[in-house]
Amino acid sequence: MTTEELRAAARNLVHLHGRFAPLFGRAEPRNHSRIYICGLIQNRGRKSVERMALDGAHLAGEPKSQAKVLAMQGFLTDSPWSQSEVQREIQAVFVERLVPSTSQWSVGSVGVIDESGFVKHGEHSVGVARQHCGRMGKVENCQVGVFLVGVTPAGSALLDHQLYLPQEWFEVERPQPKRAPKSKPNRPQPPPKLTPNSGWRGSNNFKHGAVRPASQPR
Repeated sequence: MTTEELRAAARNLVHLHGRFAPLFGRAEPRNHSRIYICGLIQNRGRKSVERMALDGAHLAGEPKSQAKVLAMQGFLTDSPWSQSEVQREIQAVFVERLVPSTSQWSVGSVGVIDESGFVKHGEHSVGVARQHCGRMGKVENCQVGVFLVGVTPAGSALLDHQLYLPQEWFEVERPQPKRAPKSKPNRPQPPPKLTPNSGWRGSNNFKHGAVRPASQPR
């Protein structure tokens, strides 16, 4: 990437963040959202909240401190911004900026639905349990979710997602994370299913038959 291309990419990132920033309310969480986005795109090995917070302080010319790390953790866990509103804005960006590139593409916009697992080492993440992890091809301590990705010639975007809560999360006595659902299912629940008509406002941009499962159900 040339210097000019890098500068153009930085300008685009600032513009994109400006579109989402109002969804985070006050100036402090808006700034944390910017630091978090910058931390995600840095190609420096394992990403952590601590590294993101401290790098953000360094770039802003501020002292690195544990207070910066705790503030970033609070933004991700307790700050009262709406995940669903952010997701809807992502869907809107997909429709406005990526869908037009399908005008000469016979299949239109393609929706790829896939289940994916994320290995965890602790017990406190919502939905974590020993269950089949597709990424590892075996039973692991992990979280499992289902994801809908919109694909166009110009790029792709995560349009919807849903976390799978194993039945044992409603049967075993344990301290419940703040965002764990309070209701209990009547029977073991299968992994959730997403379709282009599952509630997101860009569903009309999928042509009939253009939804592709990434793999066959087990």
